[in-house]
Amino acid sequence: MYVAGLVIFIMMNHCSAIKIEGCGSDQHLVVEQAQRSFVLTCKEITAGYHVTWFFRKHHKTWSDFISAAVCYTYNVHCYRWLQTLTAHRINDSVIELRVQDVFHERPSLIQDSSITCREFDDNNNFMHDYTCNLHVIPFPSINCTAEMKPDKSSLSGHCHVTQIYFTERLYQCRWSWSQEHGDNRKMIGTSRVIQTHDSHTGTCSMDLPLPTADYYLYGVDLLPDHFYTKVTIQIT
Repeated sequence: MYVAGLVIFIMMNHCSAIKIEGCGSDQHLVVEQAQRSFVLTCKEITAGYHVTWFFRKHHKTWSDFISAAVCYTYNVHCYRWLQTLTAHRINDSVIELRVQDVFHERPSLIQDSSITCREFDDNNNFMHDYTCNLHVIPFPSINCTAEMKPDKSSLSGHCHVTQIYFTERLYQCRWSWSQEHGDNRKMIGTSRVIQTHDSHTGTCSMDLPLPTADYYLYGVDLLPDHFYTKVTIQIT
């Protein structure tokens, strides 16, 4: 089972009068793939200029340019070319682009790509722009097992979680059990993920009741992202 994370590293275009909020030479914007959407805000747009957003897909020797949205001065709502995003004008100098469900619908759009906010005039002359380079962090994972305790009074459940981000949030494991095919799932309890070797690795544990005739399938939700995995029972 996988948990996700995405980091967007921002490179500053020093020739640009406009900028994307949160971008800087010493600052990066963190977006985890578990989120359904993230927002980029283009600010300090020159009065009277329109704005276009586009992705640039980087290959070894060439690049693709993929139009995302265009925002004209006379319309609050922008025209979008991709169904996975929306854009609208906040005021004369600020435009917001919301990217949503792109990780599920078009993940290749984000891999090895950048996104640019660019001004242009009524004659389609391009002026200033600002580019955010996108870098996708690989999916983290969670692997859980449970085994019989020596006194056979209960099971001992353990999960190993990798590539998570303790600096951004506190993680928990929510343990449950269910009937055949996962029906009527009931919560057993919640335990905290303890950081181990570094800030991207952790473990969680829980004492589990012995299986019954009705409830014998175990599972774990990793919170706060609500990713679920089944637990492998090892009875020795």
